[in-house]
Amino acid sequence: MKTIMRPIPFLVLCVAAVSAANDVTRIAGGTLTTIDNYPSMVSISNARSLVHWQQECGGSILNNRAILTAAHCTGSFAYEIQRIRVGSSFAQSGGTVYGVGNVIIHPGYGSFHLHHDIAIIHLNGFITYSNVAQPGLFAGANYRVATDDLIMAAGWGIYYHGSLVSEQLRHTQLWVLDHDVCKTRYIEGAVADNMICLVPREEGVGQCSADSGSPIFHNGVIVGVFSFFGGICGLQDRPSVSISVSDYISWIQANA
Repeated sequence: MKTIMRPIPFLVLCVAAVSAANDVTRIAGGTLTTIDNYPSMVSISNARSLVHWQQECGGSILNNRAILTAAHCTGSFAYEIQRIRVGSSFAQSGGTVYGVGNVIIHPGYGSFHLHHDIAIIHLNGFITYSNVAQPGLFAGANYRVATDDLIMAAGWGIYYHGSLVSEQLRHTQLWVLDHDVCKTRYIEGAVADNMICLVPREEGVGQCSADSGSPIFHNGVIVGVFSFFGGICGLQDRPSVSISVSDYISWIQANA
C-alpha cells in the first residue's frame, strides 16, 4: 500500500544553479513539448569555452529565488559561466535568464559516487511567476512511488544516442523499476535506497546527457531529480536513476 503525503508547493516570496554514475548530464526519443506543460522546469547552461553557451542540465523552481538540481551540475563550474533560463520552451532563447548567486550542495555528496546528488541554486534575481514560470509541487516525506508506476520525464538533453542536445523541451513516459532489480544493473553500491530507477517500455527512450538535474513527475508531483544513466540512452537493462525528493524534502525546505 502506497502512503501519500500532500505534495509541498514552495511559494516563498522574497522582496528584494565510478563508472556509469560519472556520465554527464539527455530525453532520448520522446516528443516535443512546451514549457506551459512544465512551468516549473528551467534550463541550466554553461560557457565552458568562455565563448559559447551550451545546454548542461535541467532544474525545478522551488520559489522565486531558488532552483533544485543535481549536485554534479553545479560543483565544477564557476558561477560566472552558468546561467538559468526560466519560462522558455527553448534551451538557448526566450524566457528570462538569471545568473547564479549562491549554490548549496548536499553535504553528503562526493565525487566518487553520486549519492546525495542534489543541490539548490540561489539566483541573482527574483522570478516573476506566470503561466510559464511556476514553483513545482514537490513530494512530501511520506510520498512514495511503487514499481510500475508511470512517470513523466522531460528535458533539453540529447534525443538519441550520439545526437546533439534538443533546443526545444522534450518529454516521455517511463516506468518505475523494482529497486532490488535496479541494484543488480549497476556496480555494487551505485544505487542507494534513496534513489528511483526508471525504464522505458521500448529501447531508445529515456533520460540522457544534458537531462541531469531535471525533475521527474508522478501525477504532476516532482518526485525525483535525475542523476545518472548507464552510458547509452534508453536501455531497458540500464535504468536511469534519480534522487528521491521525498527523502530530502526537509533539507530542501531548510535551504530553499
